[in-house]
Amino acid sequence: MSLLLHELRVRRGAMVGWALGLGLFLSLYTTIYRFLPAEVREMDVRALAFLNSLGIETFATFEGFILGTAFNFAPLLVGLFGVIIGVGALAGEEDEGMLELLAALPVSRVRLLLAKAAALFIAALVVMAVAGAIQAIVFTLWQIDTPVTALDLFQVAVSHWLIAFVFITFSLFIGAYLPGRGAALATATTALFVSMCIRDSSSPAPTLAGQPPADKTDGGRPGSGRRGRRHGGRQGDRAAPERKRWPAAACRRGWPVRRRRWPGRRGFGLRAASPGAGQRLSLIHI
Repeated sequence: MSLLLHELRVRRGAMVGWALGLGLFLSLYTTIYRFLPAEVREMDVRALAFLNSLGIETFATFEGFILGTAFNFAPLLVGLFGVIIGVGALAGEEDEGMLELLAALPVSRVRLLLAKAAALFIAALVVMAVAGAIQAIVFTLWQIDTPVTALDLFQVAVSHWLIAFVFITFSLFIGAYLPGRGAALATATTALFVSMCIRDSSSPAPTLAGQPPADKTDGGRPGSGRRGRRHGGRQGDRAAPERKRWPAAACRRGWPVRRRRWPGRRGFGLRAASPGAGQRLSLIHI
């Protein structure tokens, strides 16, 4: 228990900073919707491929706006929070020399690792709970007309704790095997951004899905290029002439078109450019 309290006491500054930062981030989008102009709310977001690819479906309702903006980018910030505190627990303390002092205590390494992991999980839960409470308070103060309640926003914010749990576990594993904080932080951050890109690319925008790929043989315009012209792209419905096929027997004997040779000898000769020079300058035999 003393080791657990020590880990929480060491990370109290990071907990306060991340809780206030995430809470202000979520509250900012709640406030933005309160002052959102009417023409923006009536805008057809599905006609904009960029916004639609980010997961934003509508600005007309509060739930559609908050899910497409705040809760769409919150997983990236929560994952980054888990990576930073997870890497700092092992790799960071090893660089600072604190891990050797803790390992010198009469405590097994398994117990030390479990105490660190439990402290990080509790810290992540406290951070998300405080951030959700800040957003719920701001939402209650603005009194936005929507079926969504403050309790719903709090529950959604706290549910992001699972994302922090995943990246804290992964960062602890990486920090135990890589030599320093820099390598562990770079590896865990790369894994975070790759996972976010896979999540975003798994559901492409409806305006970009289901369209046939353009023919890239002639500037990417459909119906142009060799494949488009073969199927009547620029030449109307006129079919292209069929390619001449050589008989199989001729193909077995060799290529039917043979190279022309000089008469009388095998090889190619190069004669002098002047009319009087009749001697052969060089002879290349095949």
